[in-house]
Amino acid sequence: NILATQPCEDQTRGDVWKEFRDGYAAALSEFYGTNVSKVVIWPTASDILRQLEVTGCSGLNLPELQLEVISQTPWCQGHDRLFRPLAWLCPRSCGCVE
Repeated sequence: NILATQPCEDQTRGDVWKEFRDGYAAALSEFYGTNVSKVVIWPTASDILRQLEVTGCSGLNLPELQLEVISQTPWCQGHDRLFRPLAWLCPRSCGCVE
């Protein structure tokens, strides 16, 4: 397990969060076969992502920010065909203890 070899510390906000945000809509659109920015739930989904970009890993501890709302998948858990777990970026906020 690669996470077992990494420090149990969340990464700071920065380019990784921006890259994740920038690829989010395209990844969802490709996965679902439709432009997700046109679906009714998109404003909520994009707002959650914006809030996570501002709060960083600590936002994953807030109940309203824990799920990717379109797939109903916890960010920390990830979706095997859609996005990798954010535990690699936010191990402490996703439950890592030393």
